[in-house]
Amino acid sequence: MENENTGRVKERNRTLDWEGIDNERLQAQKQARSAKKGLITKAQNEIRDLMLDFANVGVVKGKIEELKQTLDSFDEIHTTYHGSLTEEHDIIESDEYSRAVNQSVTDLAGDIANWVMSEEFTLPQSLPSPHVQSPKPEDSVSGINTRVSGRSRHS
Repeated sequence: MENENTGRVKERNRTLDWEGIDNERLQAQKQARSAKKGLITKAQNEIRDLMLDFANVGVVKGKIEELKQTLDSFDEIHTTYHGSLTEEHDIIESDEYSRAVNQSVTDLAGDIANWVMSEEFTLPQSLPSPHVQSPKPEDSVSGINTRVSGRSRHS
């Protein structure tokens, strides 16, 4: 590193164990990333538990926002950690780790979407839909769900 004011090259202090310091820093970043993954897993489990009852749909939406924020934080920590790696196998392992975490969140998002869609299309039998007319025995198949207009059509 060159100092802008003096033009001298600044070097790391040779008396310190920089390799050890770098390894400790790398380990701390890895632990922080792992802790964020734990928070993601915890949030996913809470969401899955809430999905057992559709009455929790509002709570699930709030948990999704929390999960997004936690995932963003995970991605930031991962980027920092990943950028510090130098060994090829560590880089590959880090990529796989991040992909697995992001894929688990993507899978959960798909499960939530399917859950919401399946519940929205399940109407209680006692409540007829306002847009669907119940057929009567005298109705023909071609006349079901058609409206009768007060005006006649001009051809």
